[in-house]
Amino acid sequence: MKKNVIILTIVSALASFLGYLAALVFHPGASVIPSPNPERFPIISRFELLRDYGYFIGDEIPLTLIIETTGNVVLDLVNLPQPGEKHGVFEIRNRTLSSSTRSSQKKLYRVAFILQYFGPTPLTTQFDALEILYAVPQGQQDSLTYRSLFTQPVTINISRIGPYRSPKALAVKGPLSDSRLWLIWTAICTGIVCIAISGGGWGRIWWKQRQRKALQISKPPAAATILARLQREEDLFFPSAILSSFSAGERLAQTLREYLQMEGQVAAFSMTTNELACSLNGTPGAQAVLHLLKQCDALKYSPSTTSTLTAQDLWRQAITLFASLQKERAV
Repeated sequence: MKKNVIILTIVSALASFLGYLAALVFHPGASVIPSPNPERFPIISRFELLRDYGYFIGDEIPLTLIIETTGNVVLDLVNLPQPGEKHGVFEIRNRTLSSSTRSSQKKLYRVAFILQYFGPTPLTTQFDALEILYAVPQGQQDSLTYRSLFTQPVTINISRIGPYRSPKALAVKGPLSDSRLWLIWTAICTGIVCIAISGGGWGRIWWKQRQRKALQISKPPAAATILARLQREEDLFFPSAILSSFSAGERLAQTLREYLQMEGQVAAFSMTTNELACSLNGTPGAQAVLHLLKQCDALKYSPSTTSTLTAQDLWRQAITLFASLQKERAV
């Protein structure tokens, strides 16, 4: 009996010990000791993309990089791609930077990119990782040591050239406003006015030359006109019988003056012989005509017996002179 009591006591103690061990092992709060939290990295970066599919060639793809910092972290975003540059297969069309402070220890940076892709499609590609430079001040040190932190790449799916159904037409934006438009039109109008003025001037010169040539063609030469008149009136003043006639010399002087007026463009009938000599520079045969004109003036004071012979002689000299002038002009 005593032996059985001892055995039951031993079994009870062993069962109690085993139950205590089981409680330590399987009870959730009895044996798990919480480990201390590891130190959190002061920079968290992520990308925001409305969708990663449904883009076509030339579409503007909005992609936003969000950087969250804690503590006194200093960022340098100089290595981010600039507008106009290429990052991988994408072109950076625009980039906007902004920042905000959530609390005394947290800052939020937003970098909004506008991307475009021009290449073969369809394509599944990645917007490569971006490099962010950061530094954490240590104590009282003035200099900062920057380190590199790379973001995760973003996968973007580029579809075929266009949708299977025709898209809606875009609204007309209208002509672009250009402040230099009035300068352009002013230059064009000035050029047109200058061309019109120059054309009018050249046209006026051409018309005058044409009228002058037409007048020269329609009007016979002065030498030919005087020659024909002298030959036609010779028999009137000098018939076969020698008669005394002073009017022949006067008629010859009048005819010579008419030639000088026609050829030299001078008022020959209102000028003396000496005045005519000073005004007839460059007139063909001017000196010979003036010589005959002086002899005609001398006939006024000659005796009447010699006047007819002298006048007839001068008339024939005039015919010979104008015949030679006509031949020179014809040549």
